Amino acid sequence: MGAQLVGALPGPNGLNAAQMLAGSLKAAILLNTEPVFDSAAGKKAAAGLAQAEMVVSLSPFKANMELADVMLPIAPFTETPGTFVNAEGRVQSFHAVVKTAGETRPAWKVMRVVANLLGLPGFGFESVQEVLAAARGAQDAQASHVQGGKLSNATSASVDGSAASGTPVTAAIYQLDSIVRRAPSLQLTADGRLANVREEMPA
Repeated sequence: MGAQLVGALPGPNGLNAAQMLAGSLKAAILLNTEPVFDSAAGKKAAAGLAQAEMVVSLSPFKANMELADVMLPIAPFTETPGTFVNAEGRVQSFHAVVKTAGETRPAWKVMRVVANLLGLPGFGFESVQEVLAAARGAQDAQASHVQGGKLSNATSASVDGSAASGTPVTAAIYQLDSIVRRAPSLQLTADGRLANVREEMPA
């Protein structure tokens, strides 16, 4: 929902995530994601991204090492203020829980520096509040919900179901994001151990 709110969607000639991970990109920026684990493409994502001339990975962890040409460290969401927008359009802002490690910076600050170095307009933000205000617009900046009409599930994209296997893509509860995947205490639970056993089993 947050991506839709800020317009981070493919335009008329744009590519969706599956098309990008299939190997059609000249360059890719991976922002706090590990496509092999976080996408339905799974291990095929690595093969697709290997076809790109350049892959930049922004992550709090040593992630995507086999894919990335450039690694840029960023703070996890727990170390920076930010905002989530849930499925019903409710806006939920939060503060950092702990201080950032070393000289790590939030992703938006790293992206601002990169954009400034490339001479791209529209990245002159000085605070996370300015980022949020730009995303929501002046009229909606204080509303607790995204105003009606700004979010929609409608799409004009065509869906090719001919290659679908009919098997749903699933992930264990403690494999859903980069933080829980790296939490030893969660991996030692019954659910965590079961997921790890399944991962190690031959296909």
